[in-house]
Amino acid sequence: MGKIIKIIIVAFITFCGTFSAKAQTEGISITNILITPGCKHVQICFHIEIDKKAVKSNEKKILSPYFIKGNNKILLPAIIIQGKRAKISQQRAEMSQASNEKHKDAIIVGNGETIDYKTTVMYGQWMKNISLEIEQIVLGCCSENELQKIILAKNLTFFPSATEEIMSEPESQQTSIQTTGERLAEKFPFVVHNNEYIQYYANQEKYIAKNHHTGLSIYFKKDSYDIDLTYRDNRHSFDQLVTAVNEIQQSSDSKVTKIVVVGFSSPEGHIAQNIYLAGKRAETAYLYILEKSMLHAYQIDNFNGMVNWQGLRKLVENSEIPYRQQVLDIIENVPILNTKENVGRHAELMRLKNGVPYRYMLQNFFPELRSANYIRIYYENK
Repeated sequence: MGKIIKIIIVAFITFCGTFSAKAQTEGISITNILITPGCKHVQICFHIEIDKKAVKSNEKKILSPYFIKGNNKILLPAIIIQGKRAKISQQRAEMSQASNEKHKDAIIVGNGETIDYKTTVMYGQWMKNISLEIEQIVLGCCSENELQKIILAKNLTFFPSATEEIMSEPESQQTSIQTTGERLAEKFPFVVHNNEYIQYYANQEKYIAKNHHTGLSIYFKKDSYDIDLTYRDNRHSFDQLVTAVNEIQQSSDSKVTKIVVVGFSSPEGHIAQNIYLAGKRAETAYLYILEKSMLHAYQIDNFNGMVNWQGLRKLVENSEIPYRQQVLDIIENVPILNTKENVGRHAELMRLKNGVPYRYMLQNFFPELRSANYIRIYYENK
């Protein structure tokens, strides 16, 4: 038998990309942006200078950095800039044990302060032509405003080289560092890392509205919440979903942390019945997944998305429907139900231009809205 010869190659990661030397946004200046690759991790550093009037006294601004490419996203620790009153409210919440766990690792600062931000993330196989961005949200006592994102770096690509063993007999084979979850996330947009579940959990309605197009859809017939595998592409969709779930669960390198199932209904009919249908559609899809997969009940969340007005707005925006702008104006500005005047958004759409655009939506859009839409698998690597 030949001797085993070990050759240790010093592991390193090289990268290429375009960097922003300085990022400026209202009340904040970001400089000294440095992205340093290591053996298995990528280190991110930058310097932040905060203006003395960056936020109002009762406000706080949340800066959430992240790496992103397509549906792949890694969240980094947030930076929270608090006004004086907001800081007092936060302290009271902590004393009463009512503080939000979403940003428990965040860096908390105030106006006029500076930060030397430093963190690391695990290298991922998908890190090719990625961007480093920061999401900005300003929270007041009764408001939430999302500001323009900050782009710190773009077109970054990391190339790994790992420690390896070379044997004279037999020849060793190189192994991939990509996990089962990462591989399936590249193949299916409805498979995402568990980091995104934190965003969903923090604000379900906002997150679903923003990301519903990347979810898997199971469709239902009008006024029904029974699953029909022969209807549209339901059988293929469920097969994809269950196959991906079981493949992750059977793997040695990944596990399913959650599946989120959101049910919707179309606008026609009575609002109470539509809300009921949406909830039952989420529930029946949840029960089907539970029966066919290797998951437990606690691993699946079902959520009643009610009438899918956001989905209808997207369909109208991307169509050539007659009186398109008038339809969008009603969706955006008319309340879903005005009990005082006994009118609502659906009735206004029916009355618009003698029902011409409504009949178009009834035929072309409403069937798309009767769904357990936004079904996503959240995984994490072991």
